[in-house]
Amino acid sequence: MKKCLLLPMLVLALHLGAQTKKAPNTGYHIAITLKPYKHQYIYLGYYYGKIKALADSVLLDGNSAGIFKGKQRLGGGIYFIVSPRKEILFELLLDKQQRFAIQADSSLLPDGVKFIGSPENILFQSYSSYASSNGKIANDYLKKLASASSRADSNAISEKLRTLNDKMMHYRDSLSAKNPTSMLAALFRSLKEPVVPPGEKHPGGKYDSLYAYQYFKAHYWDGISFTDERLLRTPIFEPRLDKYYKNLV
Repeated sequence: MKKCLLLPMLVLALHLGAQTKKAPNTGYHIAITLKPYKHQYIYLGYYYGKIKALADSVLLDGNSAGIFKGKQRLGGGIYFIVSPRKEILFELLLDKQQRFAIQADSSLLPDGVKFIGSPENILFQSYSSYASSNGKIANDYLKKLASASSRADSNAISEKLRTLNDKMMHYRDSLSAKNPTSMLAALFRSLKEPVVPPGEKHPGGKYDSLYAYQYFKAHYWDGISFTDERLLRTPIFEPRLDKYYKNLV
């Protein structure tokens, strides 16, 4: 369970990027059952760069049920459900499909969440589970690497980490290829950094020391659309922009 430093009423963003004029005005309707909370307010928040902002709130009834709804569509991005204690419980994606249901139990997170009528979030949930599993394995390898007693052991563990990372990249690439216009594919493209190929040698056998830097900078934004406003409502794009100006410009 991730705690967030939200203000008592979160950051009240009066439609600050939470809506889009380009999307059809069909509104949103997200039915949620969130146990064990009853007769308490829960919140629907979203990322806006480094800010966590409020999109909506709902008072749950005696059956732990409520509906986030509005006449205007919400802007696409990464959203999250916040408990009455102002803790982020879990994340979800909002894009074209904004009419679906969520069934969750806060005592069983992260596994106690079920999306109904939202293929994008079912896909996102599957990826999150895979990433979490790989992350635990990677952490075990890193602990072993820190205590490795020989170079041979270190090399073997490092190779396992590279293999694990390659599997994760392959998983993302495969998912993006099958769902190229999905919100998840856009997120994967924004996470992907250029892989620098081997540089050419100058006459005399010396490598160009600036080659890697120049290649990395030239291809840093490959695959990322600056017209995709969904990326604004994520915690990914702004740090990437900061890195570009801090390290590459």
